[in-house]
Order: sequence, then structure tokens, then C-alpha cells
Amino acid sequence: MSIRGRIINYLDLKRNKRIIRDSRSGSLKRYAIGSVLVLLGIVIVVNLLVGMLASDFQLDWTATQVTSISPETEKVLSELPVDVRIYGLFEKPDNVQNSIYQLFIPMLEKYEDASEGKLTVQYVDPDTSPSLIAGLDPTGLTAFSKDTFVIKAGERISVIDPYNCLAYDAFEYTANNRRVVVGNRIEMVFTGEISYLTSGDLQKVYFMKGHQEFGNSYVASILKYEGYDCLDLYLAETPEIPEDCDLIVLNLPRQDISEDEAAILGNYLKTGGKMIVACDFVSVNEPMDRLNELVGTMGLSLTTDLILEYSPEYLFSPDDNKNARGIVSTEYADLFGIYYAVVGRSRHVRINDIANGSLSIRPIITSSALATINPYGVIDEKQTSQGIYNYAVRSTSSDPGYSGDMIVLGTGYLSGDEYLNGMSAAEENIRFFSNLILSLTGREIDTPIPPKAIPSYAFTSLPPVAQQTLWSVILIAIIPFLFVSAGIIVYYRRRHQ
Repeated sequence: MSIRGRIINYLDLKRNKRIIRDSRSGSLKRYAIGSVLVLLGIVIVVNLLVGMLASDFQLDWTATQVTSISPETEKVLSELPVDVRIYGLFEKPDNVQNSIYQLFIPMLEKYEDASEGKLTVQYVDPDTSPSLIAGLDPTGLTAFSKDTFVIKAGERISVIDPYNCLAYDAFEYTANNRRVVVGNRIEMVFTGEISYLTSGDLQKVYFMKGHQEFGNSYVASILKYEGYDCLDLYLAETPEIPEDCDLIVLNLPRQDISEDEAAILGNYLKTGGKMIVACDFVSVNEPMDRLNELVGTMGLSLTTDLILEYSPEYLFSPDDNKNARGIVSTEYADLFGIYYAVVGRSRHVRINDIANGSLSIRPIITSSALATINPYGVIDEKQTSQGIYNYAVRSTSSDPGYSGDMIVLGTGYLSGDEYLNGMSAAEENIRFFSNLILSLTGREIDTPIPPKAIPSYAFTSLPPVAQQTLWSVILIAIIPFLFVSAGIIVYYRRRHQ
């Protein structure tokens, strides 16, 4: 071939490659532009769909599922013996997320669905519908307040304050009078009230009052779900035990009982009465002579010795040996399925050295063998010795003339609202206390509905400045530079193929 022919062939080959490359480049450009347009279209369509469905469609993705209902609630709702109506005494807000009812309304919608028509929810403003409110209780004995809930089952009625269905940070509430929500007790309260209102014969638990006792609303909510009627007992005003009493609870009194009360309670125990006494080192750190005499009839003593735990295995913090994990005895661990309980600021419950073969005394919760006790909380190495000390003990008498059954708790962490309201372990402790009551009253041990923690998305601490700067450089400069560089390299390689 001549030189001229070779030159022509070379030029034709270059021209054909350029045409192919230009065609490929054009295809890539059209493909890229088309992909971007399709992606934008998908984003727009998804946003439109979410916007249209957001008010009617909600998924509970939180780890604790704060608006979901448990199998226990579903079982209660599926077996309702009567129709149940729940009234919200307020106008249903258009924007639920900006009201206190943002957890209530979605959960109650699930109650309706699970009941298969046996339960309905209605929202009514008492200011515009006074006749409906008056018709809820024809007797006129029930006081209704705006912004509350009313549950009606047959002729039985219960009023629920929404603020009592939430758990608050104890420190913020006490120190700063601020309601910082840390937990959701809505299901516990509503299912408990529904079970209570639709139950037949209920066992009666009386909580003694008149001695500046700690609150007991947490455990009362659980007990209602379990089928108990929780009532107050003022022996100073009505000096006799009600005939329908199945159990008496003296929950963290700050004052000693009177001589008359001690005599009444003593006679109650003689005739087979059942009682729980909770008295920790914080409610009062002085001796309670008359209460101790009563406890002494069951072979126990509520000492003024503060238990201090020194085993690292059971401490939450090495700087705080007043709060610890208490060891549940094998008998109760097997029965409850709970092996440790959070305890603290506890009196030592001493088992007296008595020769009474009719008493069966067994520890329920103990310390480790490295714990010590300090009389009146005074740290004096000469007065303390290491050993196993009791946070909770049960004493049962088989004597026909004195057949009582008593559980004595030296800690308030199992039953006191003031503690449970701010405890991360409140669920397990409430469950433990309710199981104690079930075991005392001969009921089957079941799993109560636990409160739900409100998930927090706040950072606990910011990283150091140097670390923040490093991540800023990586996110703002290095990562974009790597993407741009990779794009340029791919582009030129494909262009010169």
C-alpha cells in the first residue's frame, strides 16, 4: 500500500474511534441525566405519599416500642366480659405530636383494634357536652376533671390523670419542680384499670396510712392488673381490720405506729393475717419501737444498721456502697425468675435468736459476704464486720394460735414511688414486689406489664475539640475529594478507551 493510502486509512480509523467515543460519551451523559431525573422523581413521589399518609399511618420503630401494646394487654382485651368505653375529656388535638397525648392516642387506637369492637374510645369536650359527662355517673358521686380519661365498664368507673401515667426524672421533679418524662406507664395503668373494672371478686390489699408513708401508685397499678383491689387503711380513725382484707402493706412509714395500732395488727397476725412491712434507713433512721415489737412477734428485727456493700461484683459504682444488687435467694429466684434486685439505703433485717419451732424464717434478698453494717449509718470500723446481711426476710408461723405470715423489707427500692419514679430498674423491682404479694396471697406468679422507657437521642457528651476538628476535615474535605478524584479517573479512562 502506498504512503498516501496508509495516511487515509489512519485518518479513517481515528475518525471512526472518535465517532464511537462520542457516541459512548453521549450515551453515558444521557444515562446519567436520566438516572438523576428518575431519582428525583422517586424522592418527590415518596415525599408526597408520606405527606398524604402520615396522619393515618404510624410505625413504632423505637427500641422500647413506647406506643405498642403487649401480649398481656391483647389477652385482656380479647377476653373482655363487658363492653368498655374510654372517654378522653378534651378535644382531640389536630397535631398530636405537640401535646401530652402524643403517646396516649396512638396506644388507645391499638386498644380499640385489639378488642375487636368490645372497647371504644371517644374524645369529648366537657365544656361543650355537659350532659354526656353527667351521664357517665348517674349517682353524681364521681368527680370528673377536664383533660383526664374516664374508663367505664358496666356501672363501674375509673378516672385517670394522664400525668400519673408517665414517669419523671426524680431529681428534676424534686430539685427543680420540672416534669422531665423518662418513662411511659400508660399501658400498665390502662390495662390495670380495665382488668380491675371488668373483674369479678377481687382480693383486697390495704395500704396503711397516717404515718407519712411513701407513695404506692406504681405497685397499685400492677396489682390492679393482677386482680387486686388496693385500698387505704387508717387504723387511727377506724380501729379494726376490714373483714375482706387479704393483705396489709405498711409502706415506708416516717412515723412509728401507735400502741393501739400495734395491738390491732398483732391480733390480725394471730388469726392468720398476712402483712408486708417496708422500712428503710432513709424514711426514718431512728428506732421504731412499737413497729419492731410487732415484727419481733414473727422472730425478726428492723435494726438501725445501714447495710454497706463492698463486693465490686454487686456495686453499681465504687464510690457508692449504699446502693447495690441484692442477691435473691434460690427459692425466690426459681419462683420469680429474678436473680438480683436493686436495693439501697437499707436497714439490716435481723433474724432473732429464738427457740420457736413454729416459725419458718428464710431470707429473700441478701448482701454478699463482703458487706458490713454501720449502726445509725456511722462509719466506725470497730463496730462493723463483714458478713451476709438481710435486705428482705419472710417469716411464717405454723402455730394454730399465732398463724401469721409476714415479709419485712429493709429497703424501699421495691415499693416506694419516690424511688421507683427515677430508677432504671423500676420494672424488675415492681415485678419482684408484685410477685411477693402474689406468693403471700396464694396467687399464680405471672408477668406484669412493665413500664416503657422513653428513648433518648441526646448525646451524653461531646467529643474533644481535636476529635471534632479531625472528623470535620474528614467529612468536609477528604471524603468529597476522594469521590471527585474517583469520578475524574473513571471519566478519563472511559473517554480514552
